[in-house]
Amino acid sequence: MGRRSRGTTFVLCLVSLAAGMALTWALSRKTTPDEPARAVATGELNWVDVLEVKGALRAVLWGDPDKGAYGAWNKWPSGTDAGTHTQSADSKAVVMAGTIVLSLEGGPEKELSAGSYFHVPANQVRSMKCKEGSDCIFFAEQPEKFDFKLIAPAEKK
Repeated sequence: MGRRSRGTTFVLCLVSLAAGMALTWALSRKTTPDEPARAVATGELNWVDVLEVKGALRAVLWGDPDKGAYGAWNKWPSGTDAGTHTQSADSKAVVMAGTIVLSLEGGPEKELSAGSYFHVPANQVRSMKCKEGSDCIFFAEQPEKFDFKLIAPAEKK
């Protein structure tokens, strides 16, 4: 098998894995009469600015991040740095493109490329950025509304 064939196979495996995870999440959620079946094509996504992270965009798939539980695609330009922060709700995410650099509670940075998953419990201090070189796209969901509490850097003495 040539190098190109292995690369294509790898990408197809990643896409299949992501689709399977999205299906699992969707099936684990109870649907109600208020939530009819629907399908959203890429061109139909409504990308809006995430004011807390300069340059970041979000396309909500379900719920409302301003009021409660939600799931959304996130797109960060290469080099975007969200800084050290916390959020009041658990966050679960799957990286689809680019490389997210994540550090939990001041621990070492971990590079999470396409196909990677992360879960950050509520109120845990984390630093998160999109590695230089390519834009980052990740799917994230939270069981409660989105909030973002930036932790100011320590003052220099």
